[in-house]
Amino acid sequence: MTKNRRATIAKVAATAGVSTATVSRVLSGSSAVTEATRNRVEEAAKSLNYRPSDLTRAVFAGRSNSIGVLFADMRSPYYVGLIEGITHVSSRAGALAYLAAGNRDMDQEEQILSLMDSHRVRGLITAAHHHDDLILNMAESGTECVYITREPTFIHPRAHSIRLDNIAAGNLALQHLTEIGCTRTLIVNQTPLRLTSIERTQGFRDAAQAAGLHIADEQVHKLDSLSAPSADLAQTIQTYWQQGRIDSVFATTGAATFRAYEALAGSGLRIPEDIAILGIDDFQWASHLAAPLSVITQPTFDMGEAAAKLILEEPGSSQTMIFPPSIIVRESTLGHAASDNDAS
Repeated sequence: MTKNRRATIAKVAATAGVSTATVSRVLSGSSAVTEATRNRVEEAAKSLNYRPSDLTRAVFAGRSNSIGVLFADMRSPYYVGLIEGITHVSSRAGALAYLAAGNRDMDQEEQILSLMDSHRVRGLITAAHHHDDLILNMAESGTECVYITREPTFIHPRAHSIRLDNIAAGNLALQHLTEIGCTRTLIVNQTPLRLTSIERTQGFRDAAQAAGLHIADEQVHKLDSLSAPSADLAQTIQTYWQQGRIDSVFATTGAATFRAYEALAGSGLRIPEDIAILGIDDFQWASHLAAPLSVITQPTFDMGEAAAKLILEEPGSSQTMIFPPSIIVRESTLGHAASDNDAS
């Protein structure tokens, strides 16, 4: 049995009675073709079920119509929201998003960036914390590059940045916790320490100072690992609570939120009656916990859309977009205020 073969541009040209160059002009939308010829080519392509090859277009244009997306971990709700926004824009524009996870491995990130460059992606959206030299080379070669969560270490008209207002996120966290009567907060950061955590911690401390509160260095806890429960954090929480030094926990990233809630839940203390907890990023399960979790949220869908639009629109100059945080208040903090009122 003869297998059906994919139609080629040469087959379309032969069917329409024109050259392959004419077919290429018609399919690229060129106006240098008569209406009769255009109709003949389009009818031939439709009858043969012909789909133009993005690889062929890339050969002529020097770049494909795809967007490379490199994130640390596709399992994080933060990245899921970004991906939804990116694909919402790219699919409507007829562009394909290549999704890849670096898994927090520098060598793997480098390999993925090299592969994306070799595929001549039209744009790159990345949360990589390293390899700015490779990304600069991509920008200089014509690739629009959008950093998520940080700014590039170089200046280039095709290098852009989209991120949350992290200082405002820290301010918002302090404001909410003080509103429910919490003034002794343990801040939990992840490992390795990133700019996002540094800025959110600074925002929290700035707001605390403005409110007449002092955040000592021992009130900032750095997790020793993200891959396993933190016994050290659980012990710190128990010790500080017994000493009257803690009434709340603020975790500065999604990963730190998971580990902080885990440590607190395993400490034997009650959430939120003994200790309130406020995290970053909303999770599908956040509202279904025994003590539904209050969180500072990021407009990840909007951020993903904005990143994809920067690539497709090619603005011609470096762009920086900073998005405001918001808060979803649930029982993990509200319940602390209620328990204080009951006690009084």
